[in-house]
Amino acid sequence: MIRSKTGSRFLRGGVHFRKKLAQTYDDIISIENLLAPWQEFRRGKRNKLGVLEFQSDLIYQVTQLHEELKNKTYRHGGYKHFKISDPKPRDIHKA
Repeated sequence: MIRSKTGSRFLRGGVHFRKKLAQTYDDIISIENLLAPWQEFRRGKRNKLGVLEFQSDLIYQVTQLHEELKNKTYRHGGYKHFKISDPKPRDIHKA
C-alpha cells in the first residue's frame, strides 16, 4: 500500500481504494435518521396546511419509507411544477 501526498491510499500498481464508511445502510435508513430531516424542514412552517397534513400521518409515512428502503422497492414520485414571483419570478419543481 502506498500513500499519495494528499493521504489517499493506493494499492501497488496505482489502483485507488476508498475507506469504508462508518455508517451502514441500515443505520442510514433507520427511523431516527429518516425523522431528522423532518424536524429541520418543519422549522418555521408548523402552521402551514401541507405540513400539518403530512404531520398527521407522519409515523405511517416514515415507516412506509423505511420499509421500502429496507426492501429496496422505493421509487421516487413525480414532481409538481408551479411558478412564484416573490421576490423574483422562478419556476419551482416540488417533489
